[in-house]
Amino acid sequence: MINLGVIISFCAMAILCLQVAWMRLFGIENFSSFGYMILSIALLGFGLGGAAITLFSGWLAARREEWLLRFSLAFPIVATFSMLTSRLIPFVPQNVVQDPTQWLYIGLYYVLLSLPFVAGSLIIGLILTTAGEQVGKLYFADLVGSGLGGLAVLAGFYLLEPQYLPVLVVCLFLPALGAAAWGTTGGKNRPLRLVVSAVVAFGCLAVLASNGDLRFSEYKGISYALSSSEVTGAKVVADTQGPLGYIQVIDSRAERTAPGLSTAAPLSAMPPVQKGLYVDGSKVASVARRLKPEESAFQDWLLTSVPYRLVEKPRVLLVGLGGGEGVAQALHFGAPQVHVAEINGVLVDFLRERFGTENGGLLDRPEVHIEVTDGRELATRRPGGFDLVFVSFLDASGLSFPGSKSHSENYLFTVDAMERFAAAVSAEGLLVVSTRLEDPPRGSLRILPTVTEAVERTWGAGAMGRCAAYVRGEFHGMLLVRRGGFLPEEIDRLLAEAFERGFSASYYPGIPPEAMEAKANAEEQFWSRLKEEEGVDLSDFETSTPAQDPFHDFLAAVASGGAAAAEYVAAYPFAIGPTHDDRPYFSTMLKSGSFDFIRKGAYDPTHWEREIPPDLWAEPVVLVTLAQAVLFASLILLLPLLGRRGPKRAGGRGRTLVYFSCLAVGFMFVEMVLIQKFTLFVAAPAYAAALVLSGMLVFSGLGAAFSSRFVGRLHLGIRVAVGGIVGACLAYSAGLTPLLTATMGLPEWGRIALSLVAVGPLAFCLGMPFPLGLAALSGKGREGEVAWGWAVNGAVSVIGVVLAQTVAMLSGFTVVFFAAAAIYLLALAMFPGAPQAMSSRSRT
Repeated sequence: MINLGVIISFCAMAILCLQVAWMRLFGIENFSSFGYMILSIALLGFGLGGAAITLFSGWLAARREEWLLRFSLAFPIVATFSMLTSRLIPFVPQNVVQDPTQWLYIGLYYVLLSLPFVAGSLIIGLILTTAGEQVGKLYFADLVGSGLGGLAVLAGFYLLEPQYLPVLVVCLFLPALGAAAWGTTGGKNRPLRLVVSAVVAFGCLAVLASNGDLRFSEYKGISYALSSSEVTGAKVVADTQGPLGYIQVIDSRAERTAPGLSTAAPLSAMPPVQKGLYVDGSKVASVARRLKPEESAFQDWLLTSVPYRLVEKPRVLLVGLGGGEGVAQALHFGAPQVHVAEINGVLVDFLRERFGTENGGLLDRPEVHIEVTDGRELATRRPGGFDLVFVSFLDASGLSFPGSKSHSENYLFTVDAMERFAAAVSAEGLLVVSTRLEDPPRGSLRILPTVTEAVERTWGAGAMGRCAAYVRGEFHGMLLVRRGGFLPEEIDRLLAEAFERGFSASYYPGIPPEAMEAKANAEEQFWSRLKEEEGVDLSDFETSTPAQDPFHDFLAAVASGGAAAAEYVAAYPFAIGPTHDDRPYFSTMLKSGSFDFIRKGAYDPTHWEREIPPDLWAEPVVLVTLAQAVLFASLILLLPLLGRRGPKRAGGRGRTLVYFSCLAVGFMFVEMVLIQKFTLFVAAPAYAAALVLSGMLVFSGLGAAFSSRFVGRLHLGIRVAVGGIVGACLAYSAGLTPLLTATMGLPEWGRIALSLVAVGPLAFCLGMPFPLGLAALSGKGREGEVAWGWAVNGAVSVIGVVLAQTVAMLSGFTVVFFAAAAIYLLALAMFPGAPQAMSSRSRT
């Protein structure tokens, strides 16, 4: 007989590996914030497979072993096909509002990328729906195999270049394919089946290996840099990989970026040519190098030079290493201690080993102390220990809001993180936050309410009004918050240092009204001169109000006390309220009236949607994806009914539909919120997904195996399972964040181990309801409902993934946990086996 355990476990292993591998590749080549979409696509495939099994259950079950081999042969073929063809889709998420064609591209992703998951679902579903009393053990093998697949792809992050992760998927599937070919009845054809299987497997491996190149989106920074290589000589000179990103360094004559450089800087202060540091295709920094004295003059004209002129010999904390340029600037201004918190140890080693000579041993200087940890964890260990704490939301080109982050979790700019940074500032020290300015201000302005809440929690009510100043250049802004407040002479010094270098002050404590009036008059004179002397038509600018400075207006409202600041935030056309760890979506800023505001201020009102800033595409994309997920799920649910292969009893159909829908949505809610929570702990979505999925599936498998103890007592089993789930959801909603925050300083292996263990109790309980439901449907006269339940679970899971993301963005993670608990309580009420029926079966 065919070895079903081998097939289901290695198939599950390959499927999970494929999910995470595609999340990783999608993040590198396109945009990492679409990881949730890959999970939804995988579940679409499972739903389609379940629907097919429901429609053709009798036919498939009668020739199970032959169909298992066919589906096993199909898996590597369609996985290879999907990988190659999906790269040809010209999807540009920034254009999803302006260009409805992008909606079709999202649908095309769903269709193409779901194909290997359909094949995998047919294999696993056919085994489980025909397993009878062995369903618990085989479901356990399925979940444990999935968990091991997550660990395998995690190892692949370290050992393989990312473009070769699909090769790992096919390799993991080889035992399943071999078992399907070997175990099929009809021994005389076994050699042929083994040969065909080998040809298919190794043919797919050869195709994937020969296409092992990364194809970055043309909208990613690395594509821009390399597209002009004939002129600039741009080329990749070094690279490395790790779970937190694919790191590349580009040498180009055009690499002369210095975010925050004053427009008043003389030609002698222009930045020198430096190499560019790219992570997952996006430029994050310039690689610091040893500079000649005349080459370092540009550092005196950076916006971030101002704090160094206010604090002598500061102890500095830099949140994030970048390419080391922040360290170089701190040493340039004579800082005796420079502490750096960098979560990516691979990056630290890479810069030390590959560029240590070039940067003159910068990272090994005795003044420099680099710790591979999260910034807030280091700040927590050193309360009051730093005179300057720098937090920057800039990449190396000075962009604050790259499109790939617009609906990812950002735990750096939350009240919880800023509280830790504020507490780490010494008695006379400064908290410094720098960003790029947008028009109209959105993220750069949102930082102010976030820091305000954190500072007033840490330093006392009313502290922000007397402690904050805002300095800006042409394109960049910087918030300075001084513990203890600014003295008059300190304000004079701040203004002198800023004005000398061509920067202006939007706000400082005690700023007189005439200061803003003078600024407004200067701006009005500038526009009038353009109109009179240059003949510029200003009709397109009639809606603009040059006299307004939102940074001044908000901080002045804070200083005035009362509800003025809250009223300002509420009236602003974008969502700029403070963000928290429970809802860390800093860059989701649409609110009622945002699009109307953009339309009224558009240069071309007839095509105003073309002027929607790229950082605002997050919510529309999520909603479009949710709509398509609902459409696909509905089609999956209707197929068995149209084919009249669903459950025959109307009552059974309704209870089965609701029960397995609840399991799908509830499980996805928990899974997604845990991935999002652990992103803070391990610093990367794909890394978090691999760990959480591995831990959840292994412990869910143990729970599924444990559920077999309730044979004959199914109703007791479901009560135990749901009780555990509800209790765990409530406990996790209150205690998970404090646990992760307290243990963030663990070494990487410690965080991996804790991640796997922490999901265990809840995942164990989550593994029980599904096999209990299948067992309840396995009685006489209800065979059709088993495949139907499998199809429902897969179909509704497609919605559950995107719905979980939507609820988290709108309401926060705590609400997602509470919603999951409520959904499982509904599942308990709709368990598809009446207590009387189950007790009668237990007596027979």
